[in-house]
Amino acid sequence: MSIENAPYTYDLIVIGRGTSAAIYLNTLRTYHADTLRAELPPLGILVIGKDDPWAGDRGYQKGRYIENINQAKQLFEHGTGPKASMLTKPVDRLGWAELNESIIQEVSRNNVLDAEVTSVKKDISNTNDPAYLLETLGKGTYRSKKVVIATGAGIEKTEREYHHVPDEVASFRKTNDFNNRYVMDLDQFQNGLQDSKTGRNKAVGVIGPAAGTDAIMEAATRGYKKTDVYWFIARDGKPGVKLTWDVKASGIKPTFTADEAGQDRPKGCVVRYQTMKISSGSSKRVAVTTDGKNIFQMDYLVYSVGQRGGGVTRSVKNNNGNIEHVAFVKGDIKLEPIYDVNQRFGEMDEVGSSGAWQHVVGLQLEGSTATEGITLVGSAAMQAGRGVTHNYLDSEYETLIKKTGEITTEFKKVAEKKFPELYDVGAKKFTGMQADKFLGTTDEVYGTKKKTYITALMTEINTGINAVIGKLDDTEVSIKLTHAKQCQRLADELCHTFILRVKAARYYKMMENSSAKSSAPDQMLSTGLKRTLPETVSDNRLIGGIQRNIAAVNQHHNIQHIRTLQGINFLEDQQTLALYIAVHYPNIEAKRANELVAEIVKSRKGELRGFSESQISDWDARLEEEDRKGRTALGYAYNTYFKQ
Repeated sequence: MSIENAPYTYDLIVIGRGTSAAIYLNTLRTYHADTLRAELPPLGILVIGKDDPWAGDRGYQKGRYIENINQAKQLFEHGTGPKASMLTKPVDRLGWAELNESIIQEVSRNNVLDAEVTSVKKDISNTNDPAYLLETLGKGTYRSKKVVIATGAGIEKTEREYHHVPDEVASFRKTNDFNNRYVMDLDQFQNGLQDSKTGRNKAVGVIGPAAGTDAIMEAATRGYKKTDVYWFIARDGKPGVKLTWDVKASGIKPTFTADEAGQDRPKGCVVRYQTMKISSGSSKRVAVTTDGKNIFQMDYLVYSVGQRGGGVTRSVKNNNGNIEHVAFVKGDIKLEPIYDVNQRFGEMDEVGSSGAWQHVVGLQLEGSTATEGITLVGSAAMQAGRGVTHNYLDSEYETLIKKTGEITTEFKKVAEKKFPELYDVGAKKFTGMQADKFLGTTDEVYGTKKKTYITALMTEINTGINAVIGKLDDTEVSIKLTHAKQCQRLADELCHTFILRVKAARYYKMMENSSAKSSAPDQMLSTGLKRTLPETVSDNRLIGGIQRNIAAVNQHHNIQHIRTLQGINFLEDQQTLALYIAVHYPNIEAKRANELVAEIVKSRKGELRGFSESQISDWDARLEEEDRKGRTALGYAYNTYFKQ
């Protein structure tokens, strides 16, 4: 199939050609039983984007830290093999990019356009056939019913700044000092900008405790001495040394290890500070003054403190020559969270509740569906999540309220006496519920109100039916009784939805009042997986987290792994673990199976690079023993019954 410009309409256009795009497209396929068969969806798909950053833009060199992605293989993989990976070693950057490209080409049937999307907007020319128009930079305009934005957090280049720029760096840049060029972001350093690839007799400073680890370890494999590396971290910050891969195990000899670097100077590289000023150096190109008195001289200064681009914006150079981020999705943009409706990640909270509200797996344009609208996945979702508010079951609840009004006024009339909260203004918009007095009422009280309300409502409706039943024929009576049952079901659904929304609002309020991270959707995207997965995939920008979130968005399971004995590595989401146990160990009772899943989840939180092969085998042996106990118990019950 050749690439067609508008007005030809695609079923799906994916923006981006990196990890998120490949994972999303991969989840559109179905895996069957014992034979791996790629069931490509019968869709017209186009993928638009620039090269995968892992293909070289983020830096690559054999024998250096930038040879590999900083995660163990078993924490992320495309899942195209018969079993999940059991390997704890890291993954080659170029190799991963090649796998991404092969999946994108396969699922799109080679419909891949090397271009940058500059605009996405609704096509208002044909209201009978809703779709979006995507304009590209010099490569034409394309039309699609569904658009998936999988652009990641952006790739950093001198003319395309996606990194968050610390205020101290921004201030130094405003001076137009010649030595500005030696202050660079992480990717520029990893690409060896300004001859930084060789560290012999040179010094480097790094700003950033987490992502900065990559710069620190890259410096260690370039020959920079530990005494010539300055790792600037706030006084209460923690160096992310546990997130590194072991370069020594790959035959690389660093000048220092991550653990050594993570100690405060003079033992390690860490410089604690409260205030910082950057200027030209006297003995070297750049000087950093901390707390107004401590001066450190260096050849290069690298900042790696997070990214601020991507999502629904692209970076452009304005008329003044400055980089700014502009929205490429045009029009009235109202994004909403995609909640974990299948509870792939949820767990019991402090008040004994569990639900879809506990995790956000992506974002979408309000009202989007599986086949229409705009969806954001992976890092793009997290980057675009700032400012997005929760709207848990808003549209569903409003639909129910509207439906009750269309059927009979009795719903609201009875509620005013028995359950007034149902029609209160605060119950109609989720943002209004989070600070409302409703949250102080227990679930038990609302449960009682629900029963009282439905009983009173049905009494009112049935009284009306009984008053006229003698005047109706059998058909009319049947219609009235059917109507009454519909009212009962609708009332039950209305109350149930209201209580779910209260639970969700209470949960977010509890998070805000505790030491937990913010309950805002963008923070939930980036930290929510910490509940159920190793810390190295707790950040959505990391591949394991991206993979599991996208699988939840598309309700995708790798069926082949689930159906293959010892086909998983026990790092899967809770639902996948439960399915695996149900398939292979059917004699474990459901309650006990849930307890075992919770135990697995708890035990792996400290395994930052996944389980070893022996640990994986131990878990299967444990499940086999539990299954044997179940068989024995069933046999005992069977014999006891028939002996009677």
